[in-house]
Amino acid sequence: TKVTWEDLRALDEAAAFPQLENLRLAHNGLSEGIPVMTTPDGASAGPFPRLRSLVLDGNGISDWRVLQRAIQTFPKLEQLHLNSNQLGEALEGLADVAADQTPRRLTALFLNENRLSSWRAVGALSAYAVLELKAQKNPITEGDSPLASPMLLRQVFIALMPTLLRLNASEVTVKERTAAERYVLGLAAQGGSKMIEALSEACDIPGHVERLRAVHGEVVGGEVTEEAQASRSALMHSLVQVELRPVGAAIVDQPVATKRLPHTMTVAELKRLCQSLFKQVPFDRLRLQLADSSLPFGIPLDDDGRELGFYGVGDGAEIRVDDAQDASKCGAAGRGQ
Repeated sequence: TKVTWEDLRALDEAAAFPQLENLRLAHNGLSEGIPVMTTPDGASAGPFPRLRSLVLDGNGISDWRVLQRAIQTFPKLEQLHLNSNQLGEALEGLADVAADQTPRRLTALFLNENRLSSWRAVGALSAYAVLELKAQKNPITEGDSPLASPMLLRQVFIALMPTLLRLNASEVTVKERTAAERYVLGLAAQGGSKMIEALSEACDIPGHVERLRAVHGEVVGGEVTEEAQASRSALMHSLVQVELRPVGAAIVDQPVATKRLPHTMTVAELKRLCQSLFKQVPFDRLRLQLADSSLPFGIPLDDDGRELGFYGVGDGAEIRVDDAQDASKCGAAGRGQ
């Protein structure tokens, strides 16, 4: 729609949406994200005082100070969606934003498909305390030579962010946090880790070590290479309970299937399982989506080679099983009208 903030302020001044709590402004060319909005006397004054969720996906935003402007402009904001932007190309401003102690209600930050490409960026971001974070499909885990696996990145975020309750749409369990914290503590204690050195450039690793040591005690020597690696292995192969919900026209009447699956199962393997459960849909027509309350259509599991852990499939997740033929029929019907 290419709506501008001037348009939105005019609507707010006209009391067009006095109860507005959710606002979607994706793909509007708002590269600044949120401008500084003040009254003539210099006080912050944003529109829509009840706003709780703001979507700014795909606007070319690269300035981390958009986080500060968001909480200044919308004091009741709880969720900020910044997917598919350019955050991470530069880190200027992120340290200041993380250090800002201004009280805020913003506790959920969504950064899928941005430009996070280094451990330094991860360290800087980890200092921004939130309860929920999404940071998938960033260069650090993508491409032919990714710097980290999605599972390793997940462990680092969990270890460095003690307030984090949900990561990539999956709950952070006590067992997972313990394994992640002991792994990172062990690496830091052992010394010589390039990952730890890079993280140290942007976050307080000695402070994290002190915090984790108070919880887990000393982790030294062989424990780093054996126990910590065993913890990682156990985590990667732990099972999660998911619901496979048939939504395709040919299978919608079939009951939901509840299964316990490993994080390391690939999308292709899950498709084969679904085809054995919902036989009316051929394998090549199966389409899977991870239900996500923050997105109207969920997250497509569209890379057959990816593991479920990459998409943040956790305990209690719902995966919708659809038939690609349904979409093609709808498209044909629309063209025939």
